[in-house]
Amino acid sequence: MIERFPGAWLATVCVGLVAGMASAALAGPNTPPVASILSPQDGAGYTAGSTVSLAGAATDAEDPEVRLAYQWEVDAVRSGGDRVRVLTFKGKNTSFVAQPGNDPGTGYEIRLVVTDPGGLRDTARVKLGPGAAPSPDPSSYPLGPGDKVHVAIYAGGEKQEDFTADVSPAGTLTAPLIGEIPVHGVTAFEVSNRIRQILARDYFVDPQVLVSVNDSCPAK
Repeated sequence: MIERFPGAWLATVCVGLVAGMASAALAGPNTPPVASILSPQDGAGYTAGSTVSLAGAATDAEDPEVRLAYQWEVDAVRSGGDRVRVLTFKGKNTSFVAQPGNDPGTGYEIRLVVTDPGGLRDTARVKLGPGAAPSPDPSSYPLGPGDKVHVAIYAGGEKQEDFTADVSPAGTLTAPLIGEIPVHGVTAFEVSNRIRQILARDYFVDPQVLVSVNDSCPAK
């Protein structure tokens, strides 16, 4: 076919190239992801020998979260400014033990680098200082009546819902689309999974749900 109809073959190739270029143009340029560190909080403290939990999240306009690559980098920063890498880890969540050694003024710089399939990346940073207990991991906090919870739902590269709601006296949370769900005694991470499963079953393809506790009620 190529030898007998070279002109037709060339035209077909050209049409294919033009169609591919048009599709790429319609898709728009690739944009970098947005990385965020859920735990620990910036400026929090630590005590020697304590375990610091690292939890991250990210969004991307073109790609679902499951296609993003996460890497944690933790440097110990000595009083004199010297840096020592204490952790490099690929994944969304991990932890490390704070061991300042003979320098009680050691701080930690924690970075979360998120890279999309196209190679674009974003880096979130927080710093820990010595002398105070680490902030509790919000993803492990058990919810109860009176807690104020923030929920952000992403699907198709866009934010679909963003709302804040109080846990009711009955221990339930009311969410758009899905109504009331029981949350008493479960963590924000577990609530995120529950909402994601319901949305994936009934509403969206590969939704991503971020749940955080804005304010907690001391009386449980």
